Amino acid sequence: MAPSLADTSSAFIINWFEQVCPAWSGFDSNSNLNRKIAIDLWRTSATVCSSLESMSAAFLASRLPSMRQSALRLMQRATDFIQAELQVVKSQPNLRTVPTGLLFSLFCLGTTVCWVDSRLYGLPFLREARALIRRLNTESTGFSTANEDMLTFFNKSLAYCEMLLAVVREDEPLDQEREDSTKSQLQIIEERSLHPWTGVSTITTHLFAEVIRLCRSFRHRLRQDMDPQRYFSTALQDLIRAQGLEEQLLELEFPSESADVDTGDSSTPVSHLARVAEAYRLSSLLHLYQTFPDLVSLRLPAESPLTETGSVPWDQWIIPLALRLIKVLEYIPATSGTRVIQPLLYISASTGLRHDAPVGLDVLGSLQQDLMGGMGLNLVSPPPLLDSHNLSLYISQMADAPVSEGSMSNMSLDVGSARHFIMQRLSILESSLPPTPVVVAKELVQAIWRAYDNDVGTPAVHWIDVMEDNDLRSMFG
Repeated sequence: MAPSLADTSSAFIINWFEQVCPAWSGFDSNSNLNRKIAIDLWRTSATVCSSLESMSAAFLASRLPSMRQSALRLMQRATDFIQAELQVVKSQPNLRTVPTGLLFSLFCLGTTVCWVDSRLYGLPFLREARALIRRLNTESTGFSTANEDMLTFFNKSLAYCEMLLAVVREDEPLDQEREDSTKSQLQIIEERSLHPWTGVSTITTHLFAEVIRLCRSFRHRLRQDMDPQRYFSTALQDLIRAQGLEEQLLELEFPSESADVDTGDSSTPVSHLARVAEAYRLSSLLHLYQTFPDLVSLRLPAESPLTETGSVPWDQWIIPLALRLIKVLEYIPATSGTRVIQPLLYISASTGLRHDAPVGLDVLGSLQQDLMGGMGLNLVSPPPLLDSHNLSLYISQMADAPVSEGSMSNMSLDVGSARHFIMQRLSILESSLPPTPVVVAKELVQAIWRAYDNDVGTPAVHWIDVMEDNDLRSMFG
């Protein structure tokens, strides 16, 4: 290699360890297996070395358009090495060890193509990773403990990537047998080690993905011309599935600080990862309740006025849950290393923030009290003031209007404050992460709120429809 090329390569590798790895991982230290694999293999594996260079160039190109062609050339070079190694691995009748460098490189490129082009999801790389991991899971009987641990790590990495993909596209689902097996495996390995993407709870990642898949498929069918009888049958099955997911989510618990588990990252204690897990749990519930309001009705008394309308007042359920999610996110400092795994949480929180909530009803189930942390709500909304050309009538309306006891106006203020917080945090992510996907996230959030603000009366707009109609999608993590 010529000296100038060697110098450039070294610069990219240095930049990867100093800038890219911390931005690509939810925590960063010697406990971060992403970093450890790179340290162990970049000198001996051309596949890993070229993948790190490609990532580093893509990281720079996300802010420097002049670097784009260089990033694409290095991405092609890394892809050539990956394909060559894939051919060798696929030709082997049995795999006795985990091809760590190959899997690591597939995730390197699969998760960072969007840094160069927000419209790309790295699907070819992630599909190859999925196929290889599935094969390894079936051939892992004789693996050493070290290989089992490495395979566990990559299963968690795959769970995270499948969650990101579930949000933006109808990816081919796992067949039910493999899905049940995967869930069982994740529950067994749940707390054995921290993961830089799934943190303390890979099962939460898996459940979020299942919730989003269910919500996406339900909204897609709702917008199609289907036979009413067939639609009703499918919708009932979806509701039963949603109820099962809700129950699993409500049963989840997460560890906080523990002497046995440490990130080794002073900017990112385990408590940050636990709060991220709690935020994903709340996000999952938020999406379920927006998409399947019957879930709320099922938890209310039969004589409740809410069950008669067939819809859930957002000011009683959805908005408070979104505000609870915001509170959890506020507890995570903007400087936390968990930044890379947060964009979806801000998008999720944004979907529960409407300004035009209807008059509140004083009906709060025990579930809501649990989710809201016991905070009381006194929701009384005055009738809207009407603009009038008659000045006297205009002022008399103001005088005659009942005075709110601070409940509804406070909720409106809370929604406005929460919206500001979300945009503020997304701007921080835009400045500290590769900005391309975050810019799309900001555009999506603003499009959702515009649609909400134009949707007067009973809420009819769903955020998934807004995302699809405006094609505002990327790998949000």
